[in-house]
Amino acid sequence: MSRLSINRTLTHLYVFTLAIIWVGSSGCESPVEEFSDHSEFKLGGDHGEALSPLQAKVSDAEDVLATVGKVTITNEDVLHHYRQHEGALPLEDILEKLIEFEVLALEAQKRGYRGDKEVSEVGKKGAVREFLHTEMVENHGEKDIRDDDFEFWYRRAYQRFVHEDGYFGTDAQFVCCFESDLEKCKSDPDVETCFQAQEPVMEWVHQALVEGAPYPNKEAFQDAVTTLAGEVQSAKPLAQINVNFWYKEGIPYEEQTGYTKLNGNLVEAVVKTPVGEFTGPIRSNHGWHVTYLYEFLPKKDLKSTDPEARKEIAAHVYPLVQKRDFAFLVKKLETEKKPFRDDALLLKLLPETP
Repeated sequence: MSRLSINRTLTHLYVFTLAIIWVGSSGCESPVEEFSDHSEFKLGGDHGEALSPLQAKVSDAEDVLATVGKVTITNEDVLHHYRQHEGALPLEDILEKLIEFEVLALEAQKRGYRGDKEVSEVGKKGAVREFLHTEMVENHGEKDIRDDDFEFWYRRAYQRFVHEDGYFGTDAQFVCCFESDLEKCKSDPDVETCFQAQEPVMEWVHQALVEGAPYPNKEAFQDAVTTLAGEVQSAKPLAQINVNFWYKEGIPYEEQTGYTKLNGNLVEAVVKTPVGEFTGPIRSNHGWHVTYLYEFLPKKDLKSTDPEARKEIAAHVYPLVQKRDFAFLVKKLETEKKPFRDDALLLKLLPETP
């Protein structure tokens, strides 16, 4: 994992805790750029900024809201961060994160990170940062994804790992019959009249698409169809939908997944079309179609223990596992350090209700 991707992951894990770490003293360079962009936070700031009475009540005394070891967290500490975030974060959450930071700082000092007994505030922030980087980046990785994690996410995304051939297309169409009952479409003379009238129009659309080809992706094809929809002379609008289905060759079409009596001709044409190309004009039971195939997924039958499945699962869920394990680390340390908090005093800072 690159340093940039590591740092982005850290940001999403414990962004407020790290924001506390990175709020430097006056004249101290903030190392925010070393890790990630924290533009969503107001780093730095003046402790003397005014608060609206609707945001929080100000006390003349400096009340101690929590203690962690020998460190005290006061009402002014909480209000300082409340001002920085312009009242966007609840006071309870701010106190919780300040306690979390001090707990991590105690553990960082215990393990020898910037381990001076009277470590400065800037040094303490650096110690916590180094401690978290060691614990949650250097010593943590996809190896920490548990078997039950893999099993859970395998079941959640089962169809990604066990499926027939998958076809994914975007369809330009003139619809002549909106009935779900196939027999009504077949017996309605107006529907047959529409089919005959729209056939040359769809041939014109197809020829225009051929002249504009190739299309590097589905968006380019869709843009071309949108342009043609504004140019075509037709009693029916030129519409677009997605045509996605799983397909298994050699069984009756009634048993295909996404392969029904309503789209049999269309599916047969799409299956024969290479990715990045489009069909000719195809008549289904409901209208005329030209379908662009933008993706094909070959059949898979993977178990949750297969390396290919685990690699794909790990790529998607590792940030969640890292976040969970960070929460477990903080909970474990808080159990050991036994911080004290005075929620009754915190209530005095909460905004008054009208």
